[in-house]
Amino acid sequence: MVSALGASGVVVLNASGPNSGQTVPHMHFHVVPRWDDDEVTLPWLRQYATRELPAPAFELLAAEVGSARAN
Repeated sequence: MVSALGASGVVVLNASGPNSGQTVPHMHFHVVPRWDDDEVTLPWLRQYATRELPAPAFELLAAEVGSARAN
């Protein structure tokens, strides 16, 4: 994620249980790329992304994984 997106860091969060803001019980993690000037504050308020937002990051990460597997 750091090399594919040029992030300066990564935050991994686990939310489990109703008091974590989870509405459907299941194990999941948030993997959040971070940059020096990203203005993200933790914990953040819940916001829902559109399907269009994650596409560029997904494509960059998929390409990075593909090139790593080829090597």
